[in-house]
Order: sequence, then C-alpha cells, then structure tokens
Amino acid sequence: MKRRAENRPPPAANIDDYVARAPAAARTSLETLRKQIRDAAPGAIEVISYQAPAFRAERVFVSFWATEGHCSFCLMNPDVLESHKSALTRYNTAHHGAKLPTVLVKKLLRARLAVNRTHGARPYRATPAIAKTPRKKRP
Repeated sequence: MKRRAENRPPPAANIDDYVARAPAAARTSLETLRKQIRDAAPGAIEVISYQAPAFRAERVFVSFWATEGHCSFCLMNPDVLESHKSALTRYNTAHHGAKLPTVLVKKLLRARLAVNRTHGARPYRATPAIAKTPRKKRP
C-alpha cells in the first residue's frame, strides 16, 4: 500500500470541498461549469471520482478539475468529442485549457448523456468488435 505524502491534503469529500480547495482563479470557472452540468443533467448525482469532481447518471459521464494554470472538462467518451470535432476546432482541446461557450458545453453534455442512455448500465466499449475477437491459439 502506498503511503500518502506527508504534505498532501486528504482528497476532497465532495464537490463543494473540492471547489473550496481549488486555486482562487479557477473557482468561478468550476462553479460555472458545475451549474452548466446541473442544468443539462438535472437528475445527475455529484460525486468525487479519481479525486476529481464528477457527475453520475447510471455511470460517471463527465468530470472536471482545476490546476494552477487551467480548468479541465472531460466527457469520458472519445466518440462524443470525435462527433463534435468541427465545433471544437477553434479551441485548444489538446491541453484541456479551452474556454468553451455555454452553448457548446450543453451540446456536448447532451450528446454524452445520449450515449449513457444508449448503453444503459453496462460498461461502455468504444470498439466491441475488438473485445469479442478470440485469441489465437499458440502452436
């Protein structure tokens, strides 16, 4: 079992705790993003997943966090980002530092929630054909 570094605080207990601990410059952005997610998915449950704020609707579908230099927004599904690639070309999404307009955030969230509804409670697999490919037998 790994020991926690002596100077590292314990993980946040909830999203309010996480936002309170975030860098001051990021708090407004985190609260705005949190409100946008709540508006797009009113029934979603707020959780901390992998030490980051996240929302769950059948499964965790979106996560966000802040560092000293930027805020990140993760849809937990590369297919949603790929399907909205043309709308995202204006933004630097490689480093998760893009300032996305509210309309685009809501559009991405609706698309991500649609994936949740389509796949139900079973685990998401981006390439099910690969997962079902039988292994080659060794000679």
